[in-house]
Amino acid sequence: MLERILNLMDENGVNASKLTSDIGINHSSITGWKKGHAKPSYGALVRIANYFNVSVEYLEGKTDDRTPIPFETKNNAAEKFGDAIKRLFIESGKMPEGGEMTDEFYEYAKNLIRAAVSIDTFRNDG
Repeated sequence: MLERILNLMDENGVNASKLTSDIGINHSSITGWKKGHAKPSYGALVRIANYFNVSVEYLEGKTDDRTPIPFETKNNAAEKFGDAIKRLFIESGKMPEGGEMTDEFYEYAKNLIRAAVSIDTFRNDG
């Protein structure tokens, strides 16, 4: 995955500082990826895929076809929802400003949504 991201950066003349600035992730994220300390979150992959006009599946090495899949647009609802969840984590102090959503945060968010749906269902039944 990292190799494909670095190749795209090289092909497009984009350095790490420009990429992180343009897509809104921390420069330290790419440093961590390069050192093997972390992997890009799905949200970061979507942003990188959109930036280079390729599919997430291409970045992940699942296909050699670079053609983006239509639902991976910058304005898609899932990305907006993810950004809203991330903002809530930041505002609650559970995640630092500019932090990346980790699998732990996604799992926590899923549990919050499940709880909210259960409460809403309970209220509608009663």
